Amino acid sequence: MIISIFLCLFSITQIHGKPALNGSCAAEIIGPKISKCLFTLKDMMEISKNSKNLDEKQKEDFVNGCDFFMTCKPAFECLNYGDLAVAFRAVEVQCKSVKFAIREFAECDKKLGINNSTCSQTYNPFPDIQEKDIPGLLKEGRKDSCEKVFGDSDCMLMEIKELCGQNDYEKYRKVQMELANAMRLCEFDTNS
Repeated sequence: MIISIFLCLFSITQIHGKPALNGSCAAEIIGPKISKCLFTLKDMMEISKNSKNLDEKQKEDFVNGCDFFMTCKPAFECLNYGDLAVAFRAVEVQCKSVKFAIREFAECDKKLGINNSTCSQTYNPFPDIQEKDIPGLLKEGRKDSCEKVFGDSDCMLMEIKELCGQNDYEKYRKVQMELANAMRLCEFDTNS
Protein backbone atom coordinates (compact mmCIF):
# COMPACT_ATOMS: atom_id res chain seq x y z
CA MET A 1 0.00 0.00 0.00
CA ILE A 2 2.89 2.36 0.60
CA ILE A 3 3.64 2.25 -3.13
CA SER A 4 0.25 3.74 -3.92
CA ILE A 5 0.56 6.35 -1.19
CA PHE A 6 3.94 7.38 -2.58
CA LEU A 7 2.48 7.68 -6.07
CA CYS A 8 -0.37 9.73 -4.65
CA LEU A 9 2.02 12.05 -2.80
CA PHE A 10 4.27 12.45 -5.81
CA SER A 11 1.49 12.94 -8.38
CA ILE A 12 -0.30 15.53 -6.25
CA THR A 13 2.84 17.64 -5.91
CA GLN A 14 3.44 17.41 -9.66
CA ILE A 15 -0.15 18.18 -10.72
CA HIS A 16 -0.59 21.37 -8.71
CA GLY A 17 2.60 23.11 -9.80
CA LYS A 18 4.82 25.24 -7.60
CA PRO A 19 3.14 27.24 -4.85
CA ALA A 20 4.51 30.59 -3.73
CA LEU A 21 6.68 29.73 -0.73
CA ASN A 22 8.73 31.94 1.56
CA GLY A 23 10.42 31.95 4.97
CA SER A 24 10.81 28.47 6.47
CA CYS A 25 8.72 27.18 3.57
CA ALA A 26 10.99 28.60 0.86
CA ALA A 27 11.64 26.13 -1.92
CA GLU A 28 15.38 26.11 -1.23
CA ILE A 29 14.65 25.05 2.36
CA ILE A 30 11.89 22.48 1.90
CA GLY A 31 12.97 21.20 -1.52
CA PRO A 32 15.93 19.10 -0.26
CA LYS A 33 13.90 17.84 2.71
CA ILE A 34 10.96 16.76 0.55
CA SER A 35 13.37 15.12 -1.88
CA LYS A 36 15.00 13.15 0.95
CA CYS A 37 11.55 12.27 2.32
CA LEU A 38 10.40 10.89 -1.02
CA PHE A 39 13.62 8.88 -1.42
CA THR A 40 13.08 7.48 2.08
CA LEU A 41 9.54 6.53 1.15
CA LYS A 42 10.85 4.88 -2.02
CA ASP A 43 13.29 2.83 0.09
CA MET A 44 10.42 1.83 2.35
CA MET A 45 8.45 0.72 -0.74
CA GLU A 46 11.32 -1.50 -1.82
CA ILE A 47 11.51 -3.13 1.60
CA SER A 48 7.75 -3.65 1.78
CA LYS A 49 7.60 -5.51 -1.55
CA ASN A 50 8.60 -8.64 0.34
CA SER A 51 6.79 -7.82 3.58
CA LYS A 52 6.01 -11.44 4.48
CA ASN A 53 9.69 -12.45 4.61
CA LEU A 54 11.63 -9.53 6.06
CA ASP A 55 14.79 -10.20 8.02
CA GLU A 56 15.57 -8.23 11.19
CA LYS A 57 17.74 -5.66 9.36
CA GLN A 58 14.98 -4.96 6.81
CA LYS A 59 12.43 -4.57 9.60
CA GLU A 60 14.69 -2.12 11.42
CA ASP A 61 15.43 -0.23 8.19
CA PHE A 62 11.70 0.09 7.54
CA VAL A 63 11.01 1.34 11.07
CA ASN A 64 13.91 3.82 10.81
CA GLY A 65 12.49 4.99 7.48
CA CYS A 66 9.14 5.53 9.17
CA ASP A 67 10.78 7.49 11.97
CA PHE A 68 12.55 9.74 9.48
CA PHE A 69 9.45 10.16 7.32
CA MET A 70 7.52 11.46 10.32
CA THR A 71 9.98 14.39 10.45
CA CYS A 72 8.81 15.35 6.96
CA LYS A 73 5.40 16.63 8.01
CA PRO A 74 6.35 20.35 8.31
CA ALA A 75 7.85 20.36 4.81
CA PHE A 76 4.76 18.72 3.31
CA GLU A 77 2.51 21.14 5.22
CA CYS A 78 4.32 23.98 3.47
CA LEU A 79 2.87 22.75 0.20
CA ASN A 80 -0.60 23.37 1.66
CA TYR A 81 -2.49 20.68 -0.28
CA GLY A 82 -5.27 18.90 1.57
CA ASP A 83 -4.70 15.68 -0.37
CA LEU A 84 -1.10 15.57 0.84
CA ALA A 85 -2.27 15.81 4.45
CA VAL A 86 -4.57 12.81 3.94
CA ALA A 87 -1.83 10.80 2.21
CA PHE A 88 0.70 11.73 4.90
CA ARG A 89 -1.73 10.62 7.61
CA ALA A 90 -2.15 7.29 5.81
CA VAL A 91 1.62 6.72 5.74
CA GLU A 92 1.85 7.77 9.38
CA VAL A 93 -0.80 5.25 10.44
CA GLN A 94 0.67 2.53 8.26
CA CYS A 95 4.04 3.12 9.91
CA LYS A 96 2.40 2.92 13.32
CA SER A 97 0.78 -0.35 12.28
CA VAL A 98 4.08 -1.82 11.05
CA LYS A 99 5.89 -0.72 14.22
CA PHE A 100 3.17 -2.38 16.27
CA ALA A 101 3.48 -5.61 14.27
CA ILE A 102 7.29 -5.66 14.56
CA ARG A 103 7.78 -4.42 18.10
CA GLU A 104 4.68 -5.37 20.06
CA PHE A 105 2.82 -8.08 18.18
CA ALA A 106 5.66 -10.36 17.07
CA GLU A 107 5.16 -12.94 19.84
CA CYS A 108 1.44 -13.14 19.22
CA ASP A 109 2.06 -13.40 15.48
CA LYS A 110 4.33 -16.41 16.16
CA LYS A 111 1.55 -18.04 18.19
CA LEU A 112 -0.93 -17.42 15.37
CA GLY A 113 1.51 -19.00 12.89
CA ILE A 114 2.02 -22.07 15.07
CA ASN A 115 -1.73 -22.43 15.56
CA ASN A 116 -2.08 -22.34 11.75
CA SER A 117 -5.86 -21.88 11.77
CA THR A 118 -7.92 -21.40 8.64
CA CYS A 119 -8.81 -17.92 9.87
CA SER A 120 -5.23 -16.69 10.29
CA GLN A 121 -4.02 -18.37 7.10
CA THR A 122 -6.74 -16.85 4.90
CA TYR A 123 -7.07 -13.54 6.74
CA ASN A 124 -7.20 -10.46 4.53
CA PRO A 125 -8.79 -7.45 6.24
CA PHE A 126 -9.50 -5.64 2.96
CA PRO A 127 -10.02 -8.34 0.31
CA ASP A 128 -11.81 -6.18 -2.26
CA ILE A 129 -9.22 -3.41 -2.34
CA GLN A 130 -6.49 -3.39 -4.95
CA GLU A 131 -3.28 -1.40 -4.49
CA LYS A 132 -4.14 0.74 -7.53
CA ASP A 133 -7.35 1.87 -5.74
CA ILE A 134 -5.57 3.41 -2.73
CA PRO A 135 -4.97 6.96 -4.11
CA GLY A 136 -8.66 7.33 -4.96
CA LEU A 137 -9.70 5.94 -1.59
CA LEU A 138 -7.43 8.38 0.22
CA LYS A 139 -9.12 11.25 -1.55
CA GLU A 140 -12.74 10.11 -1.63
CA GLY A 141 -12.99 7.32 0.94
CA ARG A 142 -15.00 4.14 0.74
CA LYS A 143 -18.48 3.77 2.18
CA ASP A 144 -18.39 -0.03 2.53
CA SER A 145 -18.74 -1.49 5.99
CA CYS A 146 -15.70 -2.70 7.92
CA GLU A 147 -17.62 -5.75 9.12
CA LYS A 148 -15.07 -8.21 7.68
CA VAL A 149 -11.93 -6.32 8.74
CA PHE A 150 -11.33 -8.86 11.53
CA GLY A 151 -12.26 -11.93 9.47
CA ASP A 152 -15.50 -13.89 9.24
CA SER A 153 -17.37 -13.54 12.53
CA ASP A 154 -14.39 -11.58 13.88
CA CYS A 155 -12.38 -14.82 13.92
CA MET A 156 -9.00 -13.02 14.06
CA LEU A 157 -9.99 -11.07 17.14
CA MET A 158 -11.28 -14.20 18.84
CA GLU A 159 -8.13 -16.11 17.95
CA ILE A 160 -5.86 -13.31 19.18
CA LYS A 161 -7.81 -13.08 22.42
CA GLU A 162 -7.59 -16.85 22.95
CA LEU A 163 -3.91 -17.27 22.07
CA CYS A 164 -2.44 -13.95 23.18
CA GLY A 165 -4.78 -12.39 25.71
CA GLN A 166 -6.99 -9.36 26.14
CA ASN A 167 -4.16 -6.81 25.93
CA ASP A 168 -2.97 -7.94 22.47
CA TYR A 169 -6.60 -8.24 21.37
CA GLU A 170 -7.33 -4.62 22.29
CA LYS A 171 -4.11 -3.25 20.78
CA TYR A 172 -4.59 -5.18 17.52
CA ARG A 173 -8.20 -4.06 17.22
CA LYS A 174 -7.27 -0.41 17.83
CA VAL A 175 -4.39 -0.43 15.32
CA GLN A 176 -6.49 -2.08 12.58
CA MET A 177 -9.39 0.31 13.13
CA GLU A 178 -7.07 3.31 13.01
CA LEU A 179 -5.47 2.01 9.81
CA ALA A 180 -8.84 1.44 8.14
CA ASN A 181 -10.08 4.88 9.16
CA ALA A 182 -6.93 6.79 8.20
CA MET A 183 -6.68 5.13 4.83
CA ARG A 184 -10.46 5.46 4.33
CA LEU A 185 -10.71 1.78 3.43
CA CYS A 186 -14.11 1.21 5.03
CA GLU A 187 -16.46 2.61 7.66
CA PHE A 188 -17.07 1.15 11.11
CA ASP A 189 -20.60 0.95 12.47
CA THR A 190 -20.58 3.53 15.24
CA ASN A 191 -23.64 1.95 16.88
CA SER A 192 -21.81 -1.19 18.00
